Amino acid sequence: MENKTHKKSRITLAIFVVLAFLFWIGKELGKSFELDIPIELSYINFPQDKILANPLVENITINVKSDGYTILGHYFNLFENKVEIDINKKSTANYITGKELKNQFSSQLHDIDIAFFKPDTLFFDFDAATTKKVPIKLSTDFELSPEYAIKGVPSIFPDSIIVKGPNKLIDTLGFWLTNLIQIKGLENSLNNNISLKTPAIASIELSENLVRYEVQVERVTEKTFTDIPIKIESHEIANFINLIPAKAKITFKAFLSDLPLLKQEDFEVEADFSNISIADQTKVPIRVVSHPQNVQFIQVSPAVCDFIIIKQ
Repeated sequence: MENKTHKKSRITLAIFVVLAFLFWIGKELGKSFELDIPIELSYINFPQDKILANPLVENITINVKSDGYTILGHYFNLFENKVEIDINKKSTANYITGKELKNQFSSQLHDIDIAFFKPDTLFFDFDAATTKKVPIKLSTDFELSPEYAIKGVPSIFPDSIIVKGPNKLIDTLGFWLTNLIQIKGLENSLNNNISLKTPAIASIELSENLVRYEVQVERVTEKTFTDIPIKIESHEIANFINLIPAKAKITFKAFLSDLPLLKQEDFEVEADFSNISIADQTKVPIRVVSHPQNVQFIQVSPAVCDFIIIKQ
């Protein structure tokens, strides 16, 4: 019997605590509160003959003041609200003031006293629309495997696009980038699609959003040609100068598929007497003066050779 009495006392106490809490909450909600709430914006009634040249503010923070009941009643709806900004209702050409914002907000968010906005002004930069054809530039970050290289210039299809937008932005546009292509340990050729970078502002339109690119990747190997005659460019001294040695060795790198096309005769080396006094010196530097375009890292040996005068 005593346990039942204690149990009933605890229930009664709990009820009084809950009622006291509710009374306190009701009293607190009757007070005035201040709260910052983010609001998503949308825009209507743009000028027909102009185009926007700056990014629009997508979200704005409102500082509201009201009693707790009103704020609580609107709280969750406010976070889900999207307020429409009517461009036609701005009194100036390039911006909407805080006062005008308050009028537009008040007509859509009732019973809420808005103290101020962050930002407190919305700016609009309108310009005449224009179009321009610009090349597409591939944005890449390739890390090739050892002994591999990119052969030639990557191809893009199409290689250019038409961009439409505000004249002040389009006029200075030189190219349009793709999104970044990032590959490590690259060994194989690429033939894929890549999207173009999204315009910074919605008023810029692209004729294409996706392009195809090809990158040829191939193994590079080393090859050496020996017994290449060392020539003397100046015929005036060529008849009485002997070079020792008279032939050079060239070592170079080339793509594997190009090796069968390369011949020793495609390379020319020369003794460079342009800064040599044949009366006082006995050595002359050797340089490569002609080689195929599709070879890399050319090394000639010897780098210098001796010369002797045989007739004067």
